[in-house]
Amino acid sequence: MAVLRATMGALEHIQTPGGIVHLPFEWADIPGGDAYGEPPAPPPIVGHILRHPWQLPRLLKRDVPG
Repeated sequence: MAVLRATMGALEHIQTPGGIVHLPFEWADIPGGDAYGEPPAPPPIVGHILRHPWQLPRLLKRDVPG
């Protein structure tokens, strides 16, 4: 809630569009990694389309064989 209050206060005091106000908060470190972590693994269809790119138009048309 403190971050929201500080943000609202900063919005009241910014004089020009695009102005910057640095808030007095620091993000906590995440143990064992960076703040974003690893990206999720791509779904299997990505590997299939990479191996069979000519089937992409059928996928986009939703004409997928059963």
